[in-house]
Amino acid sequence: MMRTVLGLIAFSVLMLSIAPGAYAQERIGVGLVTAVDVATSTLTLETSRGSQRVFVAPTAAIRDDHDRALTLRDINPGDAVAYQGVSGPATSLRIARQFWAIPSES
Repeated sequence: MMRTVLGLIAFSVLMLSIAPGAYAQERIGVGLVTAVDVATSTLTLETSRGSQRVFVAPTAAIRDDHDRALTLRDINPGDAVAYQGVSGPATSLRIARQFWAIPSES
């Protein structure tokens, strides 16, 4: 139980660390990585609403939970992702390595 609570808190911090942008067209989401396709710049995520594909912009800022820069190739199945984009591909991603639970969106 305590591990679940701590995990949810850690991932909530990741979500809150993504800076707010243009609210009218902003797209924000979270999920657990199930596949990475570097050739098409696509992540497949398991979310609370099921499987979802997220396209990642070539210039996306990708950071880990220690604020280190990553590339799309550094993301692996099992990592948790909080992403943000405006009317298109994700432009900002926060990655938590080998995360073990998907937080609720409530």
